Amino acid sequence: MKAIILSVFNDRSGDFNLRTKDVFGIQEHGIENFGQHSVSKKELEPHDHNDQARDLIENEAQSDKNLVESVDPEEHIDERVESNSDSCLGKYIYVHDIPSKFYKDLLQKCGSLSNWTNMCDFASNSGLGPHLPNFERVYSNTGWFSTNQFLLEVIFHNRMKQYNCLTKDSSQASAIFVPYYAGLDVARYLWGSNMFMRDSGGPRPNLQSSIRNEIIDQCRDARRKCKLLECTSGPDKCHKPVFVMKMFQGSVFCLQPPGDSLTRRSIFDSILAGCIPVFFHPGSAYVQYLWHLPRDYTKYSVFIPAFDIKNGRVSIERILQKIPRQKVVEMREEVIKLIPKVIYADPSSRLETLEDAFDIVVKGVLERVDTIRRDMREGKNTSFDYAEKVSWKYNLFGTVEEHEWDPFLERGQM
Repeated sequence: MKAIILSVFNDRSGDFNLRTKDVFGIQEHGIENFGQHSVSKKELEPHDHNDQARDLIENEAQSDKNLVESVDPEEHIDERVESNSDSCLGKYIYVHDIPSKFYKDLLQKCGSLSNWTNMCDFASNSGLGPHLPNFERVYSNTGWFSTNQFLLEVIFHNRMKQYNCLTKDSSQASAIFVPYYAGLDVARYLWGSNMFMRDSGGPRPNLQSSIRNEIIDQCRDARRKCKLLECTSGPDKCHKPVFVMKMFQGSVFCLQPPGDSLTRRSIFDSILAGCIPVFFHPGSAYVQYLWHLPRDYTKYSVFIPAFDIKNGRVSIERILQKIPRQKVVEMREEVIKLIPKVIYADPSSRLETLEDAFDIVVKGVLERVDTIRRDMREGKNTSFDYAEKVSWKYNLFGTVEEHEWDPFLERGQM
């Protein structure tokens, strides 16, 4: 069977001419200011893993030095807190001091973090990865990187170094940040030849039957209205962002069935391209990203229950064709507004007019801590009062009553 990683529906009527090269250049969204680095020919050439690890550590050390000089990191925390005491009230964060083997040392071993991927490439630029060249004019000219999703811990840590309300006094902190790169640490023991070590993170429930084959069949039946990116159809197309983004940019709807997990990396790639995501499981986005995405999911996405696809009760093509054109235009505008909320700014730069994903997460954590404390003082319920398998309902709706998504999110379905 051919390996197919994504499928998208495309409207060829010409009414939807919002190209993503325009999206990437919108100044009011501040996209052009998310990084101002140029890429050299040398950066695009392959390197020896040992050299890359050494260069990475040197670059990280220089990056930390630059942060010290330009954005007042930990050495000047006390001065910064004193000058911002009023604005930082209730926002202080304490960074836990842990052994370097849990974070920095892992990056020194970047060449051994994955059996298939050279993580040294992706660990560069504070975890953002290599710069994306714009030879085919798919992106804006600066500020875009080929980022590996498993490097988010590194990116988040480097962004935390910029946070204005860091404190050395843990008693003042509303939240504590532990810079443990758990994902990178555990990845060394997954999918390897050491069966005993792998079989020990324990048994887990059987996964629900995939609907990808049914979606692929429907896409092929739709012919010109649907496109598939087939990994075997070209020179490593599935691992080159330019091919993925070109397809997304030329499409109106992007189908996002669950992959290895309920959430796929291409969900966020499609949002960056201004393509409306089509979900088949509420766990793919709706119950996970309450801080980043609108609670009214109909504003920016389409939901088609996976059960209906599996049972052959619905046609994806017919459902999407029934959506009024004006509604589609409004949904695409909403998707474009989401772009800053799902990307991370270059840690070597500063945002002035926008909040990126890091800012939203920190604000969300602090607000949640404050809400939980207040509710506990007043004797009100919190999400901790409910079993984890139903806490999503409390967080999303403020109640744990029966909901139409229960069959999706019962134990064994997540």
